[in-house]
Amino acid sequence: MIAFHRWLLLIVLMLSGASSALAEGKRYALLVGVKRYDHANLSVLDFTENDATEMAKVLREANYTVILLTDTEGKANADLVPTKANIEKQLKTMLAKRDRDDLILIGLAGHGLQFNDDADAYFCPKDAKPFAEEKKSLVSLEHIYKELQACNASAKVLLADCCRTDPQQGRGRNLENDLLDRVPPRGVYAFFSCSKDQKAFEHNSLKHGVFFYHVLEGLRGKADAEDDQIDFLSLAVYVNKRVPKTVATVIGGGAKQTPNLKIPDASGQLFLINRADQTLLREWRRIEEVARIRGVHEEIKKLAPEHVSAWKKAAENGSAIGQYLYARCLADGSGVDRDYNKAFEYYQKAANKRIGLALNEYGNCFFFGRGVNKDEFFAVEQYRKAADLGITWSMNNLGRCYTNGTGVDRDLIKAFEWYSKSAEAGNANGMQSLGVIYKEGRGTNKDEGKAVEWLAKSAERGDPIGMYHLGTHYEEGSGVTKDLGKAIELYKKAATGGFAPARDALKRLGVSP
Repeated sequence: MIAFHRWLLLIVLMLSGASSALAEGKRYALLVGVKRYDHANLSVLDFTENDATEMAKVLREANYTVILLTDTEGKANADLVPTKANIEKQLKTMLAKRDRDDLILIGLAGHGLQFNDDADAYFCPKDAKPFAEEKKSLVSLEHIYKELQACNASAKVLLADCCRTDPQQGRGRNLENDLLDRVPPRGVYAFFSCSKDQKAFEHNSLKHGVFFYHVLEGLRGKADAEDDQIDFLSLAVYVNKRVPKTVATVIGGGAKQTPNLKIPDASGQLFLINRADQTLLREWRRIEEVARIRGVHEEIKKLAPEHVSAWKKAAENGSAIGQYLYARCLADGSGVDRDYNKAFEYYQKAANKRIGLALNEYGNCFFFGRGVNKDEFFAVEQYRKAADLGITWSMNNLGRCYTNGTGVDRDLIKAFEWYSKSAEAGNANGMQSLGVIYKEGRGTNKDEGKAVEWLAKSAERGDPIGMYHLGTHYEEGSGVTKDLGKAIELYKKAATGGFAPARDALKRLGVSP
């Protein structure tokens, strides 16, 4: 038996005959990441679930319909536990009734196995039994090939991230004759993480396998072709260039890993991310970064006059990012007339596709009753989902809900925990909320020093509420040396930012804003 330390069957793309750029078809992905196995002989894998989860995020943002099977997803939905039955059921469902112009992506992250005198290769689902006599518990790669060939979609690629060495020395066989090393079936493009007798590495500094890390980086824009689109070959060139260098740097010790591209006779070009989506993604990443730190209202307002038409078109074409951005315009009245009802409809569509910022705003619709009946309990559910996806505003919103007892039982300790998560993730509003909590000693011990520390960080990021509260510390001399001039300076900045209590403070001190 040959055991692969880490096997990621990432993307499967098959081009039948001489193909050209994908037309107006839809894009689908099935991604599976197994972290913990039922059988003791299969070790826990550190980053396979992260690989699949991050890939799902990237593909959803690029307008793919994604089904994600991981241990984490399975906790909420039993159909998403990465068992063999679930994997094969979801695969069959996704491949059925596809049109010729559609694009299919399949990703499997976990252990893989090969057996002596067996040319097939196997993916280990969560319930795998890693023995030759238990092959029926494994997912056959040969079976996946056959399923793909029977599917009507004309676009399907195989990227495999796996260890290529025999862990039981002296028992290896010539991998040149194995399924993963032979030329794939006609029309199937395969790109493996390493060459014969090499190992595919993962590293804590990357939080991914090296190969998958660069696939993700490439899809996020670093593999742009000259025509501002990402096609399969430009991605392969980027990954093939970066992986050996990264392994030499982060692994060291003479370690080598050279990706291996296997392509049958074919021609043409297939775009994984087209020009319109690539442009939208650049704007989205800019807004995502802003949203991590502060609100995006001003950023949306600034971009809307030039981009709202494109965002509306993308929304109407089913892009989850387009739906979120256009909904923000509708909700804020940026570039279009304000319409909470339409904004709610588009937020809901984007939230259903697991776009984190959309989930947060979808929750806000229910929290404030905008475009839908008010439901604070349901709002909290959406905030939790968004927080699980790393949305700092949702963490902050959960802190507020626990502080006020809205949608949940009042719990100041949990409020402190959520504000801490938001602050530590870089959210300026979370920082000021945490600073106020330390100042008042709510949910934690009172600590003027920590209060000033977090309020200062918030103020540095331009949060007017943080500026105001930091100003009160300088005015009172609490946690810092008393400095009325510094307090007035902070109050003025907060007042300019629109925070009314700062204007009141200046009026109280007899100072003009």
